[in-house]
Amino acid sequence: MTFRKAIALILILALLGGGGYYLLKTEREDDERMRNLYSEVEPLERERESLALEKKNLETDYALKMRDYGTVEILFTTLDAQIFTDVWPVMRSRDIVGVLPLSFVEVPAYYNKLTAEQIRTLLADGWGLCVKYENVGGSFKNWYDALGRFLETMNLPAPTAVYFPNDEYDSETMDEELIECGIKTVITNASDGRSNTVSDVTAPLWKTGAMPFGYTGSYADLELLGRTDGANLVFTVQLNEIWDKAKNKNIESQEKANFIEVLDSWKELLYEEDLLADFEQVGPTPNIYVDTTDPEVLHEMYLETLTPAQQLLLSKFRSASIDTALSLHRDTAVKNAALKLEMQQKEAELDQKIAVLDAKIRDTYTAHGVGQTGKAEENS
Repeated sequence: MTFRKAIALILILALLGGGGYYLLKTEREDDERMRNLYSEVEPLERERESLALEKKNLETDYALKMRDYGTVEILFTTLDAQIFTDVWPVMRSRDIVGVLPLSFVEVPAYYNKLTAEQIRTLLADGWGLCVKYENVGGSFKNWYDALGRFLETMNLPAPTAVYFPNDEYDSETMDEELIECGIKTVITNASDGRSNTVSDVTAPLWKTGAMPFGYTGSYADLELLGRTDGANLVFTVQLNEIWDKAKNKNIESQEKANFIEVLDSWKELLYEEDLLADFEQVGPTPNIYVDTTDPEVLHEMYLETLTPAQQLLLSKFRSASIDTALSLHRDTAVKNAALKLEMQQKEAELDQKIAVLDAKIRDTYTAHGVGQTGKAEENS
C-alpha cells in the first residue's frame, strides 16, 4: 500500500467514525425527546380517552333515565252492576284498574247497571271514565253536551276520553269538534287489523287503539309493550259475555276463570316501585348492602347493579285509567325533553373539553418537534 492510499484510508475511517458518533448522539437525543414527549402526552391522551368514553356512554345512560313505561287499560264496554260486586275485588287485589263507559245506553239510571255512587267509589280507587259513542245522527258536540248535562244531574263528570266501538270516527271531520268539546283521548277499535299504536301524547288529541281482552297474542304484545317507551294498549271487555255464571250459581264460569288467569299472568309485567323481586328476569341476584327501606333508593340501588342491556330487558307496564295514562306519558315527555337538553349540554361540554385536550396534545407534539404520527417534523 502506498503512502497516499494509507493516508486516504485513515481519513475515510476518521470520517466514518465521526459520522457514527454523530448518528449515535442523534439517536440518543431522539430517544430522550420521545421519552419527554410521551411523559407529557400520555396523561393528556388518557384524559381524552376517558372523556370520549364518558361521551359514548352518555346516550345509553340517558336512554335509561328517559324510560317511559307502557300503559294498559281495561275498558268495560257495558256498565253492568257485576263490575262493582264481582270484578272490582278481583282487579283491586291485583292492583289493576279499569275504565267505565258512559252513554245514553250505559247509564246508572238503568236496571242492573252501576249506580252513580258505585261509580264514584271506583273513581276514588283509581278507575276512569270514557264516553262510548252512539251514532244517532247529528253532531258529536250536541250528543256529548246533552250527555254531559245528564251526567251532571247525577254528580258525575263528563269524561275527556271517547271510545268509538265501530267505524264512526273520522279524524278529518271530527277532530276539531272533539277538541272543542274538551276531549283529550280518542280510542278506536283496532280488532279489524288497524294499528293500536299510540299517537304523540303532546298532540291536542291522544289516539290509541283497542283490542278484545285476551285476544290471541295479547301476552306477547304486552311483553313488547313493556319494552316500548310510551306505548299504550286498551283491552275491551263486554262483561255480560265473559262473566255469566254457569247454571250452578256456585260455580264460576270458565270465562271468569280465564279472565282471572290472564290478570294473574300480568303480575310479572306490571310496573312496581320496588323492582328487586323481578331481578331473576335479567340476571343473578345482586350482592348489595341494603340499609334502607325507601322504595326509590332501593330501585336506584337495584338498577345500578344491572348492565344497560339488562336494564332495557326489564319488561314493565302500568295499569291505569285513560286520563292517568295520558298524564303519565305527558309528564314523562316533559321530563324527557329536559333530560335530552341536559344530555346535549353535557355532550357539548365534553366536546369542548376534548377539543381543548386535542389542542394541548397537538401543541405538545409541536413543541418537541414531532408530528402526531411520531415522526420528526422536517423543520425540527
